[in-house]
Amino acid sequence: MPKSIQSTIQTILNLREKAEDARAVSLKNTKVSLANEKEKLEEIEKKKSSLLNKTGNRSRDKVIISLNQLQVSVDYQTQLNESIVNQTCEVDNALRKMEKDQSNLTNASKDKKVVEKLLDRKRVEFLKNNRRKESKNESEIALKVTAGKTKIWAD
Repeated sequence: MPKSIQSTIQTILNLREKAEDARAVSLKNTKVSLANEKEKLEEIEKKKSSLLNKTGNRSRDKVIISLNQLQVSVDYQTQLNESIVNQTCEVDNALRKMEKDQSNLTNASKDKKVVEKLLDRKRVEFLKNNRRKESKNESEIALKVTAGKTKIWAD
């Protein structure tokens, strides 16, 4: 295969590999981010669960709390509920980003495969052409040799 074609295709292949690697790194980072967001959500849910357990224990133990304490507890519970909703949105966003990155990585891999197949096809085509030329040259040589022998025998 001519060096110019091979080097051009190889350059494109190298660029595709770099793009695929970059998308793989991006996907990995997104997965880490998603795991962190899920962890934050779990922590908030644990805080809420702990608060509800404390409140439940107080009511079972018939502990009297002041109106002020009740208001603080309800406000804190409301704040935790809002945090859970917000964090759930963050987790959903991270999940969508991860799916997008996964799709981008898949597309980059497909692009790389296409270029690899093109490079292989060009190599096979080049080898076939070389074999044809060699075969043609060998046939011509054989014809010349045969023609030369025929002249010698004819004389």
